[in-house]
Formats: sequence, C-alpha cells, structure tokens
Amino acid sequence: MIRFRSTLSNRPTVDIVCASSVQPGIVKGLLAAPLLGLLAAQTPPSYPGVRIPVGNHLMHIRCIGPEGAGPIVILEAGGGGSSSGWSRVQELLAPRVRSCAYDRAGSGASEPGPAPRTMRQEVFELHALLEATRMRGPFILVGQSIGGLLVRLYTEKYGNDVVGLVLVDP
Repeated sequence: MIRFRSTLSNRPTVDIVCASSVQPGIVKGLLAAPLLGLLAAQTPPSYPGVRIPVGNHLMHIRCIGPEGAGPIVILEAGGGGSSSGWSRVQELLAPRVRSCAYDRAGSGASEPGPAPRTMRQEVFELHALLEATRMRGPFILVGQSIGGLLVRLYTEKYGNDVVGLVLVDP
C-alpha cells in the first residue's frame, strides 16, 4: 500500500491509499485536486440517475464517464449528505474516469431501508447495489466524513474489488 496525505490551510484533508499495483500519481492526479477544490461548494439537490431494487427498497445511483474505463470511482457521501454533493466532482472526472455516486438507504433519492441502520448494513447494501448494476471492480472508493468509515469497512469485507481509497475530511 502507498499512502499520500494532502493538507492545505483552510481546505479539506485528503488521504489517498492505493494498492501498489496502481500508479499512485494517477490516483492522486485524478482525484485529489478536484476533491480539494469542490467539496466545500454545495449545490442544490438534484437526482439524475436511476433507482435500483436492493432488497425491498430502491437505491439511487448516478454513474457518468466512459463505459469500460477503470478503475471505477465510487463516491460515498458524508452523514446527512447525498449523491448530489458529488455532482461537480463527477462532471470534472467524466471525460476520463467512470464515477458513480449513490444515496444510502433513507438519504437523497433512495428509499428507507430495513432497520436497524448499521454501518455493516450500509456496506452490505452498497455491495448489493453494485452487484445489481452488474458493476465489476476494480474500484477506487472515495468517502467523505462518515463515508470514509464506510469505504474502509467495505474494503475490509470486499477488498479484492478495491484498488484504492480516498478519505476526505473537511
């Protein structure tokens, strides 16, 4: 594993972790700059994308960028956030990178899911959502705030699909 840490004054902190088989400069260059510049700017919620059945509820996901481009970047919002918070990041990545932002059950355009809402359940549902969309890794997982904990837990459970993590904390 290779780690980078970028901290700029008055800016969010971004930790990037990637497998040694992935060129770290690519991950850092593609993701760090857009994330640092855009996370603080919130846009009004809008929910382009699709809603996919996961268990007994529908979950919202929006994927843009070239089909077949890899690794696919999965964007995980922080607590109280939604996929719409990643829309500008997705637009900047779209010419070269396939990215998907989704809404956890009960947030954004996703329906409420089964109780209790545990982190383990959130990770299970993300995996089920990716399977339902027939999306295959490798993935770079990007988690903001509590989303960072979720992508770390996802990596522990489904690590063979993950080649990099970006942990963002404003």
